[in-house]
Amino acid sequence: MKNIAVIGSLNADLMVQVPKLPVPGETLMGKSFEVLPGGKGMNQAVAAAKLGAHVMMCGMVGDDSNGTLLLEQLRKTGVDSSKVLKVEQMSTGTALVTTSEEDNTIVVIPGANGCMDSHYVDSIKHSLKEADMVLLQFEIPSETVYYIIDYCFENDIPVMLDPAPAGEVKEEYLDKITYLILNETELEGIFKLPKEEVLEKHSNKIIMTAGKDGAYFHNGETLMHCKAKTVTCVDATGAGDAFHGAFAVAVLNGKTIEEAVLFANEVAAFTTTKKGAQSAMPDKDHF
Repeated sequence: MKNIAVIGSLNADLMVQVPKLPVPGETLMGKSFEVLPGGKGMNQAVAAAKLGAHVMMCGMVGDDSNGTLLLEQLRKTGVDSSKVLKVEQMSTGTALVTTSEEDNTIVVIPGANGCMDSHYVDSIKHSLKEADMVLLQFEIPSETVYYIIDYCFENDIPVMLDPAPAGEVKEEYLDKITYLILNETELEGIFKLPKEEVLEKHSNKIIMTAGKDGAYFHNGETLMHCKAKTVTCVDATGAGDAFHGAFAVAVLNGKTIEEAVLFANEVAAFTTTKKGAQSAMPDKDHF
């Protein structure tokens, strides 16, 4: 069994469903309210664990009921949470999500996620050496992400980076990253170049997801388009994170990049057929 270390965010998603999004100053009666486990880091960890990988989640939660909720969810899904720290007098990361049939708004409060620094990374370095791949995102401080990439590069540990929320990816770090997986909007925002040019320049490294259009990468000879499976979408929440977790599991199990992308497409598509993020992700028995 392959070992994956996910270093990233853990959030409590406060989900409010409304008939329409309120305008400033307006009060509406909501349809429903739920508190669900989330955060890009935790979502990717759960996705990979459900598909059979041994996953260690590294991150921080607050000393509150939401932190307890997230730790319990990690336990239920078989993710090793021994490196998740509870930060005293700090709230767990929170996403306030207001959603209607037409659109949604999201406000993210980093909380304990913002406390992750080089000192925390130093405390888990010995465990990272046991990982076959490290998964990263930008929902923790970017300087911490780069510190981890440097350490992994120096110790020959493969790294997959999800540069969301979209931010700068320093040019000098592209050579240190094994895989960079991002969507078309993020690719255009980061590189300011056509996708074909970016993917060819970084063949077999950058995979661009395109929702129902599947995903693209360049194999060194040609631009590859891996089509998505056609499904009836109920809720796209967490589909991108499911893609990342599935891709990591597939390549670590010896699949080619094309095979891994096709598998990740299938996992992501399945996730959209059910409501929610982690609860909608399939397990290995589905395939």
